[in-house]
Amino acid sequence: MSRGDLIVSIEGQPMTGTAFDAQIVALQPGGIEPGKRYWLKTGSRRQRVSVEPLSQLELKSGAWQPHAGALAMNAIGKVRLSFDEAAVFDTYEQNRTTGAFILIDPDTLNTVAGGMITAKRSDLGGIHRADRDGQRVVLSLPADLAEQLMASELFASRRDEAEIRRMTAHEAAELFANAGSDI
Repeated sequence: MSRGDLIVSIEGQPMTGTAFDAQIVALQPGGIEPGKRYWLKTGSRRQRVSVEPLSQLELKSGAWQPHAGALAMNAIGKVRLSFDEAAVFDTYEQNRTTGAFILIDPDTLNTVAGGMITAKRSDLGGIHRADRDGQRVVLSLPADLAEQLMASELFASRRDEAEIRRMTAHEAAELFANAGSDI
């Protein structure tokens, strides 16, 4: 990413990172191979990316099934995109122009998939213990999932036992770095 790649308002800052979640549809007979490196093109920008299929939509039932192999032609899948350098995106829901992309096979130059960004993968995703006795647990979640969790009855009944902080991945990384020096 370099100066001038994207012009945005202060209120409309895009997500930047090296890993994103997306949904794609495979467009070529060879499908999408796990771990293969593709060109991802959005607007006039082209970047190298590797694709890890996570699940596939079962078209008959409409349910998402765990998927370990390639996504065959016409398959709809949820994938993890890993970039070599920082990428800039909005979710497709927020901005269809900066949230959509195509994948290009570098060997054939064919468009092998079309897709949309669904979320940024956090470097700190998951559950982290921040002290020796396990009394402090940090759970980092996507904002929409965190909102659903906080709205649940179970959370409401135990809200006084939790400390909630909204922070960026960078702020969370600093929190862990500082906690590590105390341990």
